[in-house]
Amino acid sequence: MLFLQRKGVASVSFAVALAAFFLTTGLTYLALQSPVASLASGLCAAAIGFAGAWDWRTRRIPNLVSLGFIPFALVLHPLMNKSDYQVTPGEYLSPVAGGLLAFGIFFSVYLLTRKKLGGGDIKMATLIGIISGFPGILIALGTGLVLAVVSVVIFQKVRGYALTEFPLGPYLALATVAYLCFISPRF
Repeated sequence: MLFLQRKGVASVSFAVALAAFFLTTGLTYLALQSPVASLASGLCAAAIGFAGAWDWRTRRIPNLVSLGFIPFALVLHPLMNKSDYQVTPGEYLSPVAGGLLAFGIFFSVYLLTRKKLGGGDIKMATLIGIISGFPGILIALGTGLVLAVVSVVIFQKVRGYALTEFPLGPYLALATVAYLCFISPRF
């Protein structure tokens, strides 16, 4: 399993995942005063942080994280707000709509740009859509794409040449963790 063979990458990715978990759990708890909601948000942030760090180091996003966490994200999403924790079928409309919207947008870009966007980015965007839900996906993905464009422009100004290929996952992960910390508890 290639996933466990990269020890240096795994240790950095686990460190980023732990940092995302504790940051998101702490800030969400301060906003909502709900341990269940803060732990659910922290687990989702840890998965996204791990995938973003792994993509930064290897230019690949492991399917074990992106596809493997989707069922957990569907279960955790209704618990990520301060409510009475009585899960109804309507609670799943927002994450499913967010996941489908993210998948549709990224898969369309993948097809239209002749596969310049990686398949892992599509799966990670789908996971982010499920975690953040429908209106939140627009904020999380929009912020991630703006961060990516700004970093490419800064890189071009500093180095003097443009990047043609770069990992998109870290920018999406950073934006999603920021969304979970600061916007989602108040949404």
